[in-house]
Amino acid sequence: MANDQLRWIRPRHFSIYSDKYTALDEGGVAVARLRLVLVVLGTLCVPDSQIAWGQCGGICSYEVGSSHLGSAYAGAAAAVRDASTAYLNPAGLTVLNSDQFAIGGIGVFSNRRFTPDDGTAASGRDGGGRLADTIGSYGAYSAIEITDRLSFGLALNFPYGGDLSYSDRFVGSSYVTDITFVGTNIQPTLAFEVVDGVSFGAGVGILNFRLDQKLLLQQGGTASEVEIRRADDWDVGFTLGGLVERVWLGRLTRIGLVYRSGFDADLRGGVSSNVPGVAGSFTSSFELARGVNLAFFREVTEKVAVFADFGWSDWSKYSGQTATFLGVEVTRAEGRAIRDWRDTWRIGLGAEYRLLDGLLRGGEDALDIECGVSWDSSPVKSFNRLPDVPIGNTFRVAAGLRYAALSWLDVGLGYSFLSLDEARVNDVELAAAGAASTRISGRYGPNHSSLVGLTFTSKFSLSLSTT
Repeated sequence: MANDQLRWIRPRHFSIYSDKYTALDEGGVAVARLRLVLVVLGTLCVPDSQIAWGQCGGICSYEVGSSHLGSAYAGAAAAVRDASTAYLNPAGLTVLNSDQFAIGGIGVFSNRRFTPDDGTAASGRDGGGRLADTIGSYGAYSAIEITDRLSFGLALNFPYGGDLSYSDRFVGSSYVTDITFVGTNIQPTLAFEVVDGVSFGAGVGILNFRLDQKLLLQQGGTASEVEIRRADDWDVGFTLGGLVERVWLGRLTRIGLVYRSGFDADLRGGVSSNVPGVAGSFTSSFELARGVNLAFFREVTEKVAVFADFGWSDWSKYSGQTATFLGVEVTRAEGRAIRDWRDTWRIGLGAEYRLLDGLLRGGEDALDIECGVSWDSSPVKSFNRLPDVPIGNTFRVAAGLRYAALSWLDVGLGYSFLSLDEARVNDVELAAAGAASTRISGRYGPNHSSLVGLTFTSKFSLSLSTT
């Protein structure tokens, strides 16, 4: 579509989302136009294990320092707002009208405890105290347009990870006292507008995994710390995204679809301890799930928009995990798998309202408020829930605001409350390597977290586009 056939304007209504341009044809009819963008992004986050994407189970985070925190990430694959869409849905970058750099930080404040019951075999020990303290994460994203229909991008983020810490008196201390798992992703991204209103995007993810874990070895009434150090591996995966955008019944409508491939991890690390003879190697192999997410965005009025999403992920693949500790295979009774997980589902609903326009005298600033809820199903049942990933059904309630302070700067503030239903542990045998295993039983409760996020988006032009 030639530029001289259309007149492009920046709308003064609700769509601060995408800073979208609207095309007016010669008859004055609004036509939605997508521009294809390939994005350069950077993210850095070390997520709490309770932060879980509905397509990620308990060791994957979607709170990645973007402006969607205040909507519980409902419909994020279609509700395009800024350069962070390069990770959330690469195809969504086609609705951006400028080169951008976005950065955001999140503080996580958790309150979780495990309370053992009479079914726990280990005596004289407790639930390990409060499991997590305050942690933080942040992300950075950028988008650069190459041509009118093509742009280049790069992602650097940590989409997988978790961090838990039990006290030395934890009933499962022979299995874990401290654990940190981080997946660092480097992802070049390309997006292309095939025809007006239909875009596709793709990214290749190069992922590094690292695991550090501590446990206690009980010998003659004395507990000695054993540490698994720097168990890591690399793997390659990919992300595919699509976006359809149309003006339907006079209002902007988008449908987004994202597919993320799984990753295979084959960790190799060392084991150290002050116990004579307890030193050597550690290995662990597992698959991380692939997932699909379908998202919907709809402008209801010039001031109100709604969005939703539905997702699935085959976390049953994680059940195939194998591990060796000091050369001995880690097993559970009767040959059972270390993990026994199932596929997960997600649903999210959200809305946004343009509260104020032109707060500054003669300015073009605007203030939007938003809210959202979501539900993520548990990948594990109570008789298979292990203390290194004590995940359950997850409910999110979120609210936030975004302020377009200047033509080149947006600021966002979001809050999300995460609540896991009472995650019970029903007579679970902990995996062991060549030693008698421990059985634990009880429940995780209270089991919730509060997240507060702040984001900044700067808009600029590198003038690389020639059409």
